[in-house]
Amino acid sequence: MLQVKAFLAAKDLPVDVPNVVAWHVLAVLGKFDREAVLLAAMPARKKPINGLACLQFKRANAGKGVGIEECRHGIHYGERRSEYKRNMRSDRPIVAIGELLWDLLPTGPRPGGAPFNFAFHCHQLGHPAIIVSRVGNDEPGESLQFQVRHLGLGSDFIQTDFDQPTGSVDVEIDGAGQPKYTIAMPVAWDYLEWNDSLAALAKRAAAVCLGTLAQRTKQNRDLVAAFVANTSEDCLAICDINFRRPFLTDELILDSLRSCDWLKANEEEAEYIAKLIPGELHEGQSRSESLLSPLMASILSDRVLCAITRGANGCIVGSSNVTVELAGIPIQVADTVGAGDAFTAALLTQHLEGKPLEQAARFANAYAAIVSSKRGGTPIVTREEVERLL
Repeated sequence: MLQVKAFLAAKDLPVDVPNVVAWHVLAVLGKFDREAVLLAAMPARKKPINGLACLQFKRANAGKGVGIEECRHGIHYGERRSEYKRNMRSDRPIVAIGELLWDLLPTGPRPGGAPFNFAFHCHQLGHPAIIVSRVGNDEPGESLQFQVRHLGLGSDFIQTDFDQPTGSVDVEIDGAGQPKYTIAMPVAWDYLEWNDSLAALAKRAAAVCLGTLAQRTKQNRDLVAAFVANTSEDCLAICDINFRRPFLTDELILDSLRSCDWLKANEEEAEYIAKLIPGELHEGQSRSESLLSPLMASILSDRVLCAITRGANGCIVGSSNVTVELAGIPIQVADTVGAGDAFTAALLTQHLEGKPLEQAARFANAYAAIVSSKRGGTPIVTREEVERLL
């Protein structure tokens, strides 16, 4: 016990009885190395985590394979829950439809899938978010649902498939932090089922994000169309193009553009889509205009917005009357998994909070940069971190 007190004092932690007892029990159980837990928590929180909170979280999740990283996330979200509720601008949820899977990263498995990453970041930024997906009736599926709940999202709209396995993706990261994906098929999230609960959810949604990868099956394309058809007039439909050959066709791209209000694509995707759309380039157009003009013209909505992410070179965001072009923010890239999803989530949540487009784009550009500086698609990012880059 004296060693624990000395440890706490050396780290400027409160040397109170509950904290001392908690850290002592953790040491006796051998479940955590105190120093490792402390160091894992500090980069995100800028302050040490409380030993009692760590012990309580560990006990609440006994037998579920909760380790240091999970403890860090759990304590972070548990303590910030009331702050998130204060920040929420609406009880209407942001909905993401599509793949929920295991990203098999070089550093180990992480929950992933573009719609899930997007929903996670909306939630992290203080907005109610829901993932609509499907997992197998297997241990990976059960573990995945636990991780989703553990990261602060609900699993009410995660269906269970008794025939297909839980999805997974092998992810290789190159020297520049760029991922290469090998996606399993067929898997559970290929077979989403329409039901009354989804129809009711559609009517409540403030926005819905529709990925293209999840629409690689006709069953899912029909479900996405039904969901959009059941949304209210003021619900924003966001199409997030993901080039995952051979699962993406030109027909699906054009159909997606016709059914959305917003489009998000990276530079390579935007260049490809622009070639699919009839029209002539006008002399004197900037590169931004040459990319945005055909994309904007293809979207029928009067709330049209197009966002093009350009990696280290920043982003271009355009609406019917404003175009914002931002340079990249110099960072040390860990990997770019989920960076585009994070950008879309940050841009949308800023919009829902009533921020002007330029301000929203600057926030999203900085938020995505911070995500790229951390490993995995769902790292902890605080608004304070983002504001320091603005």
